[in-house]
Amino acid sequence: RERYSLPRRTPGQGISLPKVFRCRFASELRIYNHVCMLRIIFMGTPDFAVPSLRALAEDHQILAVVTQPDAPAGRGRELVQSAVKQAALELGLPVLQPLSLRQPEAVAELSALRPDIIFVAAFGQILRRAILDLPPLGCLNAHASLLPRWRGASPANAAIAGLNVEFAPTPEDQF
Repeated sequence: RERYSLPRRTPGQGISLPKVFRCRFASELRIYNHVCMLRIIFMGTPDFAVPSLRALAEDHQILAVVTQPDAPAGRGRELVQSAVKQAALELGLPVLQPLSLRQPEAVAELSALRPDIIFVAAFGQILRRAILDLPPLGCLNAHASLLPRWRGASPANAAIAGLNVEFAPTPEDQF
């Protein structure tokens, strides 16, 4: 698998896509001021995903943020919003909270947005083929560790214990 190092960037600089994305889908991308502006659906739930959401929102069009439904927490069992939902609302982004992405209505709602790419970071549901096939650029998974080596309930802990410090973007449909 080819590995990409992500260069440091300043806000407004854009994201350098791997060559395969630039060449294969150049006709489908929207280029503004020599920066590739992607139409993104972001899927994530915990605070691990918030920095990715904020970074993507600086340079790209976030069509929707999909996160898990609000869940009861604490002694009072009050509904608590996910960290990603809180960040999305702060950024003024639309939030979707389907109970399951298996529902045809959820798939139809995402399909109607016509995303270029779906970015996934600790979302909490397995994406089915109907979702994976929606965007022309596919789905990209940001994981706390290098997949498939470190999986399970605590992948970041396992990666640190294994002295693994590598990073690579992971196309979602490879696992």
